[in-house]
Amino acid sequence: MKTIKQIAVWVFCTLVSTAVYSQQQIVNFGYDEAGNRDSRSISVSKITEPDSLKSQELQTLQTSFENSIKVYPNPTYGKINIDFSEAPETPILLTISDQSGRLIEKSEIQNASSLIDLSTYERGVYFLTVATSDEKLLYKILKQ
Repeated sequence: MKTIKQIAVWVFCTLVSTAVYSQQQIVNFGYDEAGNRDSRSISVSKITEPDSLKSQELQTLQTSFENSIKVYPNPTYGKINIDFSEAPETPILLTISDQSGRLIEKSEIQNASSLIDLSTYERGVYFLTVATSDEKLLYKILKQ
């Protein structure tokens, strides 16, 4: 009786292990000369055969909002330029916070170009969040 249970468990485990497929997600980032992230692609693939490295790419996504923004100079001595490739259709919310998460500055823009002045703040690391109703991007800003 014990042998039949062992065989049944072995058969079950064998069937389950051969039916398992894996999926993999790879995220690649591109950066401009100033060190800002300017592109992101996400590739999703799945293993097509069990116990094999053969895979099939299912989908590759490119983000467009991220590619349309330039934040420079970084590091900065005070002023940060934010340029969009074209004027946004809906208002963009810009927030600056310090390392502890405290909100330093908040503004809403709808222009193709904007300037943020950090010259009155201490040297250190700040975080710029650029948000639309659909997407949110985070930039790490170093003030010297």
